[in-house]
Amino acid sequence: MKKWTIFLLVIAAIPQRTWGELKKATTLQSPKKNQADKKDRYSEIPVIDTIVVKIYGPLRTDIITKYEVNLPALDGSKRTLDDLILERLMYQDAEKYHMLADEDAIDKQLKGVMRDNNLDADQMDKIFTNSGYSYLDGRRQFGIMIAVNSIVNFKITSRMIVPDKEVVAYYDTHPEIEEAAYHIQRTEVPFSTIQSKEQQILRLEKMARLGKTSNDIAWGDAFWVHESELATHLKFITSMKEGAICQPIETGTGFELYKFLEKKPERLRTLQERYREIVTILRQPKLREMLDQYKKELLANATIVYLDQPES
Repeated sequence: MKKWTIFLLVIAAIPQRTWGELKKATTLQSPKKNQADKKDRYSEIPVIDTIVVKIYGPLRTDIITKYEVNLPALDGSKRTLDDLILERLMYQDAEKYHMLADEDAIDKQLKGVMRDNNLDADQMDKIFTNSGYSYLDGRRQFGIMIAVNSIVNFKITSRMIVPDKEVVAYYDTHPEIEEAAYHIQRTEVPFSTIQSKEQQILRLEKMARLGKTSNDIAWGDAFWVHESELATHLKFITSMKEGAICQPIETGTGFELYKFLEKKPERLRTLQERYREIVTILRQPKLREMLDQYKKELLANATIVYLDQPES
């Protein structure tokens, strides 16, 4: 009884003229006129997006729109329509095996990416925006990437075992030489304001011959450099002896000096040092082969209907 009372009170509150106009406006018109009006109204609505593909997968039906095809991946790379179709099917496969990342997992991995790349939350948000994603859509796409990586690792990567004999054979037939490295220090001495240039040169040359420097010369931090990294005018460093200081090299503002600390001779890199990288090299062709087979299986268990081709 209360509900009807409230309803009647609302009607009574409408002015009589307004109520009559409302009644007249809601009088049924002919079906043909209504249909024509609807058609005219809908024809004026701009098309914002169109469906390009329908994917009838094992768990559900997914759609891909023209807008999504034109969106780059989060790393900025361009994705093809085939890439998106396979991504959706892999995501459904990950869901089937309960491998979807929850919000906590997405947060944890996002923080890891931000930490590894020295990014703050605003910079991460800007990366999403520059790729055409809102922050929430960017998070969602990041979650899709995690799921796809998880299912690929579960079905392919974790099952790829490279025998030790193949690693050793590759190591023996592809030796890798590490070039010699030189541990040096550098300093720059500005032109003296109390000595002539000739006097200063004589002083620095004497210091270089004796291999001793005065307290007023501050050497920079020691660093390693390979011969291939040395500029042509610094190749003399490779023939210096430990503890030696080179003759002063005049610059635009003073003199440059180098102190030779120690040398690592050229050597053959060991199997232990190269084991992981060799395994990665040997897995690549097998990975492509298994990934192609996995893609074929996904497509065989789905129906792909192309509705409209996106603009190239």
